[in-house]
Amino acid sequence: MSFLKTLEKLFETRDLYQVLSLSKSASESEIKRAYRRKSLQVHPDRAPPEEKISATEKFQALSRVHSVLSDPDKRALYDESGEIDDEMVVQERDWEAYWRI
Repeated sequence: MSFLKTLEKLFETRDLYQVLSLSKSASESEIKRAYRRKSLQVHPDRAPPEEKISATEKFQALSRVHSVLSDPDKRALYDESGEIDDEMVVQERDWEAYWRI
């Protein structure tokens, strides 16, 4: 299943900005804040036991949305085409350093 189809299944939208409740003109800091806010809502540790699997899927998808929107090159490509290559959403981020900032 493509990433955009997965988003549609989990968040009822294929729009990365809509997942984070942002406009296309959102700044880098707005993206970061929206991601943190949304990640707290869908974090698997906060979900009841019967919803852990779904919450994990949403949390992983949300992280991928953030990886596209927080990278200027990936974001520009997404903004231009409205599509993303599934290879674009592969994460290579030092999350420990990210959350310390």
